[in-house]
Amino acid sequence: MNSETAVLRVLLVHMPIANPVLPNLAIELLAQIARDVGHKADVLYGTFLMPPGMSFEQLYGMVGQSVFAPDYFGLDEVDYAQTLVDTIADKQVSTKNESDMADSVVDFLMSFDAAKICLDRCIDQIPVGAYDLIGFSVAFDAQKLPSAALARRLKLREPGLKILFGGTGCDGEMAPALLERFPEIDAVLKGEGDALFLPVAEALVANRALDKIGQLAWRTPESGICVNPDRPAFNRMDSLPEPDYRPFLEQRAASPYATGPVTLMFEGSRGCWWGDKQHCEFCGIRAVRLGFRSRDADGVLKSIDHLVRFGAQSVYATDAILDLNHMRNVLPALARKRRQETPAWKLFYEIKSNAKRSDYALMAAAGVGAVQPGIESFSSAALKRIRKGATGLQQVAALKWCATYDINVIFGILVGLPGESARELREMIATMRRLHHLCAPVAANPLALHSFSPYAADPAKHGIRDIAPFPLQRLIYQSEDVLLSRLCYELDFRIEGHDDPDYLAARDEIAQEVLAWQSEYVSGHRLFVLDRTSGALLVRRTPERGPTLTPLERDHSAVMRACTGIASTGKIAAQTGLSEAATRQILEEFSENGIVLEESDNWLSLAVPQNACAWNDSGLGEEGRLDADGPATPALVMT
Repeated sequence: MNSETAVLRVLLVHMPIANPVLPNLAIELLAQIARDVGHKADVLYGTFLMPPGMSFEQLYGMVGQSVFAPDYFGLDEVDYAQTLVDTIADKQVSTKNESDMADSVVDFLMSFDAAKICLDRCIDQIPVGAYDLIGFSVAFDAQKLPSAALARRLKLREPGLKILFGGTGCDGEMAPALLERFPEIDAVLKGEGDALFLPVAEALVANRALDKIGQLAWRTPESGICVNPDRPAFNRMDSLPEPDYRPFLEQRAASPYATGPVTLMFEGSRGCWWGDKQHCEFCGIRAVRLGFRSRDADGVLKSIDHLVRFGAQSVYATDAILDLNHMRNVLPALARKRRQETPAWKLFYEIKSNAKRSDYALMAAAGVGAVQPGIESFSSAALKRIRKGATGLQQVAALKWCATYDINVIFGILVGLPGESARELREMIATMRRLHHLCAPVAANPLALHSFSPYAADPAKHGIRDIAPFPLQRLIYQSEDVLLSRLCYELDFRIEGHDDPDYLAARDEIAQEVLAWQSEYVSGHRLFVLDRTSGALLVRRTPERGPTLTPLERDHSAVMRACTGIASTGKIAAQTGLSEAATRQILEEFSENGIVLEESDNWLSLAVPQNACAWNDSGLGEEGRLDADGPATPALVMT
């Protein structure tokens, strides 16, 4: 801050609808950037001020932000609740009875009250005249209306207050559309704000010209809404400060969400190194288009240590994908630290699913307790169409290695993809029925059409048509389609051939299979293999029968060992010394019993190895350092 710039008083706000126990790394970083140059910057978590009780569907679905509509638009609450219920019911496969519908109306009315309480509490937390500018972090669509509702109240109370929006829900055409729909907003940052937040904030408060600041949509009395050109991607990751999470922790401790482990976030990279090669067709993360950028290893280790000092039991990497250099440099250092100090925290990373067994072992040794590996399907044909760079068998192997090293897996099955057929879905169901001993998917998720995805960029190429706002979005924003099509990150659509009754039945069967898998896994369905000197011992445990022990003969044990990882028939035969015919006969016997999975003459044992040691299997060695063979690198399957 130079001598000519006044000290700014800034408040950065994280509103519902968002997971109330997670911090917002964006506002924490921007607040610290402002503090480091002498400005006053506070953060407010409106998520903590929302009374508990929102359903899973409201918290994570499109419907959540609707509960703020009556306050913003002055709607009749009973009529609006009934219209919401009717609109949602029209989109459901199974109908509800009248008593269930009445309960839903009551639930919405209670949620409307909760939204007003949240807004009242937020206003009470923001004294009149305390700030020059209030910035709202808007992630995708969920926080748009809640943020606008608070901004509207603030502007009515204090007309001279400057209101700035930014975040992933403000990129591209969404930025000017936000200004068109919500007059209380003064400006919208439509890209990464690390280098632009302070220049925008200082210019807004000083009423200086904004036309030279890139990636900004803003309004003037003379010209209406103006949109400035984009700038090059932010490429100074190592210059970012360490966030001060004390305000977050203090607000959390004073809220109804104070119990449970503390999760804090850090950023090791932006973009996606796989997306630089092949942007997954469904992925709408705009940062993928900006190129992969990452911090150096020392900076990442410093950030993790910083969060642990704050008392984080869970350390959450916001990276869209784990940097391979961090696999090589960060994880071994963390593994050494854990071996020496045995800290209690666990890491979360998003990863590429076709990492090697040794990579999963390394993650476990480093304290990675949960991963999101992008397992959207077990169909290699589907994975090829969406350009995931993995096979169905590799997706299964990812689940197996995570089970081996006690890493929780967060994933869903993506259905409704272009080119998908009923036959393909039913073939995948047959695969999924063999996997009930491995971590189950969260849900069967219908494909969503997201802005900035390749699907959205060229819908006709993929048979995607009739793109339009959802009826629910029309209710939420009380607006016409021509604006909503630019305002909303996610839009409704149709795919040619997906209205066929047999295809729709297969989609329902996938959803039912996910529920069955969840039930069996939670009930304790397991399949282990214990490799002993006398031969392998299979242990299968089901909820109905309890544990069943099956000793394997010598040749069978040898084949089982040889397909612990994915291997061809020829490779297994060479390793065991058996003929290919004898090898295939044993493998087919295993397959009939649901013990192995085959794809294109490649085989994988589904039994989870017992007593595996993450440190020993990671390649760290006695000194805790990886072999000097270059970075751990998954097979890059280009399709």
